[in-house]
Amino acid sequence: MSLSDDLLKGAKRLAEFTGFGEREIYDFAKSGALPLFKVGKHICGRKSELLARMTGNVSGGGK
Repeated sequence: MSLSDDLLKGAKRLAEFTGFGEREIYDFAKSGALPLFKVGKHICGRKSELLARMTGNVSGGGK
């Protein structure tokens, strides 16, 4: 999968992909509960990392 196919940019797209609300996405970004990062003012995440975390295939949590 290419990076452009794997990347989700913006709380709205992340919320649509994960099923969480946009406010929850901001909270998860702040707490480190999901593997999210900022590029400029945009919250971003990789589909592959989010799926791995949400299905329990990756350990870790928090910052």
